[in-house]
Amino acid sequence: MGPKASVPSYMLSGLEISSLTGKQFYGLPNVYTQKRMPVEKNNIIKEEELAKWPYLDGVSVPHIQAEVELLIGTNASNLLEPWEVVNSHGNGPYAIRTLLGWVINGPLQGYSNERCESGNPTATVNRISIEILGNY
Repeated sequence: MGPKASVPSYMLSGLEISSLTGKQFYGLPNVYTQKRMPVEKNNIIKEEELAKWPYLDGVSVPHIQAEVELLIGTNASNLLEPWEVVNSHGNGPYAIRTLLGWVINGPLQGYSNERCESGNPTATVNRISIEILGNY
């Protein structure tokens, strides 16, 4: 979808994570850094946006006043494993409860059917591959 680009990064090991309400910590595999995260705060759904879909009434997402500084990938699949799923209705989002809390996927922030049918849908997709060039 775009040009291939190399991004300088560092590898960190030994990091742990917990849910916002949890007291148990879980180890992460090696984590790679980069200066800019490929996600913005407005990509995070808010409670008032979630309320647009009544079938997601039992799903709770806390309000966090912070920048996104960690993306969890499939190399930490045990943290992403679905414990509970709320299926989408129509073209709305769906929700997955994981070890760390709820994850909402699908059209967010009021993207309606009309917007998608107008030919101007919006999507964010990131694909990152790691290539170790040497030890420094």
